[in-house]
Amino acid sequence: MELSSERPRVIMIDDDQSVLRAARRVLRRHVPIAVTSEVDEALGQLKAGAADVALVDFAMPGTDGAAFVQLAKAVAPDVIYVFVTAHAHTAPVREQLETGQVSAVVAKPWTREELLELVHRLWDGGPGCASPNAP
Repeated sequence: MELSSERPRVIMIDDDQSVLRAARRVLRRHVPIAVTSEVDEALGQLKAGAADVALVDFAMPGTDGAAFVQLAKAVAPDVIYVFVTAHAHTAPVREQLETGQVSAVVAKPWTREELLELVHRLWDGGPGCASPNAP
């Protein structure tokens, strides 16, 4: 995959440390990436303008993905939000996609190619922003 001259800055929010490690390992050679399991830390980074794309787990303890995106859009409305979730085919996730709260959904487990392609397609404004595994 060829990278555009301007690379998107990515943040991933997930309560599973193994998912965060895998995403960092996959993306770090291609785009700047920050990972966190802390909602407040993620909100602070988004408010500071540290990311262009936010990959958000839908089912997190405490603040779920939908609530997080609502909070995040209040402080960083121009960020592209994507759910990365094992619950991709559920009604609440589909509703978030259909109403435009998120730009895409990636089903767990994702592949390296799928994640990279999605980040670049969204950043470049290309067609078909949803993952092939999306509902």
